[in-house]
Amino acid sequence: MENRKIEIAGEVPGKILAEIDVITKNAVVQYKDGPRSAFAIITQVRKIERFVDRPIVVFIKDTSKAGMRTVRSVGGKVSVTNDFDLLVSMIK
Repeated sequence: MENRKIEIAGEVPGKILAEIDVITKNAVVQYKDGPRSAFAIITQVRKIERFVDRPIVVFIKDTSKAGMRTVRSVGGKVSVTNDFDLLVSMIK
């Protein structure tokens, strides 16, 4: 891991556009502690993708029905998983 909790400044001074949770050698990982709306996840990824030079993977720490529903809802729009082993294989 290279860095974590990196703030991306917006165009308005003092306003944070987004935050990157983890940067590894091969990917940027956005960590979510539980299920979120698919729209919110996609919006966050779209905000930061122009600032990074690596693929972005969203990891949702929730294997319940709600977590699975979030993963399915995001679908192919961004890389997202709630399977830790799959996350590791995605960022290797």
